[in-house]
Amino acid sequence: MLISSDSDRFSRLVVVGTSWGGIDALKVLLKHINAPFTFSVVIVIHQERQKKSHLSKIFAEMVSFPVLEAEDKQQILPGNVYISTPNYHLLVEQDGTLSHTVDRPVNFCRPSVDVLFQTAADAFGKRVIAIVLTGANQDGANGSKWVKQRGGQVFVQDPKEAEAKVMPLATIANIDVDLIGSLSTLALTLNNLGRS
Repeated sequence: MLISSDSDRFSRLVVVGTSWGGIDALKVLLKHINAPFTFSVVIVIHQERQKKSHLSKIFAEMVSFPVLEAEDKQQILPGNVYISTPNYHLLVEQDGTLSHTVDRPVNFCRPSVDVLFQTAADAFGKRVIAIVLTGANQDGANGSKWVKQRGGQVFVQDPKEAEAKVMPLATIANIDVDLIGSLSTLALTLNNLGRS
C-alpha cells in the first residue's frame, strides 16, 4: 500500500485499459468527465510500437483538464490524466509516481493493461477503480482480478456498445464486476466520485 503523505491528495486512482476502438471510446469518456475532479486517471491504450503517440495532445484539446503523456518518474497528481507511451509498460510505484519498463510483453502487449492494473492495486489498494473499455484481446482481465482482491472496484464498458467486445467480456467472465455501463454512465459515476 502507498504509505507516503502524498496518498492524502487522492480520492481515487482511476486506471483505464483499452485497445481496439479505444481512441473513440476515450474521446467520449473524457469529454463526459467534469473538471475539476479529485481523482487521477492513468490510461493504457495499445498502440503501434514504433510510432510516436500524439494522443495526449489530441485529448487535451478536447477537455479542460491536463492530459499528459506519461513519463518515467512522473508524480501522479489529482485532476490529471496520463496516457501510456507506446512500447513501454506503464507502472504505478509505491511512492505515487509512474515508471516505464521494457520487460517482456504481457498478453502480447507492451504496454499491458494487466501490468498497470496490478501495480496500481499494489500501490493504492481499495482506492483503485479499474475501467476496462473496448478491445480485441483479454488484456485487463487478470489485472482486474488483482484490483478486486485488493479491495478496489472494476467498471466495464457495456459490451453491447464496445467496438471490440473481447476485453469487456473477458473481464466480466473473470470476476464479479462492480459496474457495467455505457461510456456516459461510467463518466457520470466518476463525476459523482469526484464531488465526494
